[in-house]
Amino acid sequence: QATLLDTWHTIGMRGTGSISLEAKDVLIPEHHLLPNGKNMGQADQQGSDPSDFWDFRNALVTQNAQASIGAAEGALETIRESLAGKRCLPFTVFEPENAQIRMGDSDIVQHQYGRSAALVHSARVILMRGVGELDEYALRREPMPLARQALLRAEQSLINEMVREAIDKLVTVMGNSSLSAGTEVEIAWRDINVITRHANVSTNIGFQALGKVELAASAAAS
Repeated sequence: QATLLDTWHTIGMRGTGSISLEAKDVLIPEHHLLPNGKNMGQADQQGSDPSDFWDFRNALVTQNAQASIGAAEGALETIRESLAGKRCLPFTVFEPENAQIRMGDSDIVQHQYGRSAALVHSARVILMRGVGELDEYALRREPMPLARQALLRAEQSLINEMVREAIDKLVTVMGNSSLSAGTEVEIAWRDINVITRHANVSTNIGFQALGKVELAASAAAS
């Protein structure tokens, strides 16, 4: 009773198998519906794992960061290995000396790679702190305060920006050879740019949430 529509034509995240479903004149019974609210996704019988008691809406915003950080860490490893044997880029005013040294020995390459590595490692720390806080509130069976929810959302937006900047700098270090279709770095670059722009983790909305909550609190206190 439903028509499958092949609508997933993105530049990244192509392997998800996502499609659209079109249903016309179909009756959907109430027991097939999920509530789009606080209790969405919670099990009827919860176990002992903290995730059984997560607020689904807060947990949802952390999910994309896990994939994007993992992709960036994979790209870091791939490029680190490549830089060990790759010569510096030619076409500089220091020819031919510059083209004879390893890229890994170049000061500018070391700087750009190091900044990307710091961004990715820091993004992981921020994510783990946020997920750890979800666990803490879940184990106490306490709802996360609005201010903490807003901070969690803003941190996911920050992670998005950090990971995108990191992968862009890595691609700049390697040059266009890393963007050949099908290479590990090219796939990571495309996937990260798509997944970090998902509606669940929209960067502008995340920062706006924190600003709105904190400014409202300041106005109420004055």
